[in-house]
Amino acid sequence: MSESQMPDYRTLLIRSGVTLLTEQDLADLTPGLRAIDGKIEALRKLAARDVGTFPDPLDEAVRSDG
Repeated sequence: MSESQMPDYRTLLIRSGVTLLTEQDLADLTPGLRAIDGKIEALRKLAARDVGTFPDPLDEAVRSDG
């Protein structure tokens, strides 16, 4: 996920199948999800530097939807 865009974790969790999501659940999950996003971003930067770009699957999904 790009650094300039703040992810909407509530929507992402609901799209992934979460049925009951409280504000406390979201507050508890957000730090871990941000950490995962940070690790993915670091891997993309590493891959881009070493062997070319590592595409963002969310960008690919948006392009295929439109």
